[in-house]
Amino acid sequence: MNTAHLGGAYDFMKKEILKTLKQGLGKQIYVLPMFTDKFEGENLEFYKYLTNCDGIKEEIFKRVTNKNLISPYFRLYQTHEIIFIDPDKGLKEHGRFKPKDPNRKADRHICVHFEEIEEVANMCELIVIHDQSFDGRKEFRVVEIESKLELIRSKNLHGFYLNTHCFAFISRDSELIQRVKALLIEQKVALPSKLVSID
Repeated sequence: MNTAHLGGAYDFMKKEILKTLKQGLGKQIYVLPMFTDKFEGENLEFYKYLTNCDGIKEEIFKRVTNKNLISPYFRLYQTHEIIFIDPDKGLKEHGRFKPKDPNRKADRHICVHFEEIEEVANMCELIVIHDQSFDGRKEFRVVEIESKLELIRSKNLHGFYLNTHCFAFISRDSELIQRVKALLIEQKVALPSKLVSID
């Protein structure tokens, strides 16, 4: 998450989704914003308001090398219910991130990887990720989403995407995933036709 993008339309969708989950499931929300620049003062307070959070990891995160995963960043709380992860560049397949331009630092575009999601799923009941890693062309987005969902399933996880705003919902509990889907539809946060699932 970068302060340059704070307050955009996607941020208000985060607010609606997380508020709905918090109220409908009766669970606490912990936020891992993966800040790529300095958040403080009213920017941080506004972000906390947007995410309805009960706990937040506030420091800036930087990958030290391309080889490092970010698992230590997730070891925050003794108890976990819902974890919202807000990476700068979404959910990626591989554990190594290489920038397109070799002269640019890898930590400019922080992303989270499937290996890390598998570990985080052992720490919480539900993971929500704002995934901005998709091809800009909408006609290819469902294909990309289905490919990611296949990877999620291959790790014995369950999940679905809200296609319109690129939010992923992941859990080890298939019944909870179905409950989350129903809740988003009942509360008019999502149309059934916009939820992409392979379960």
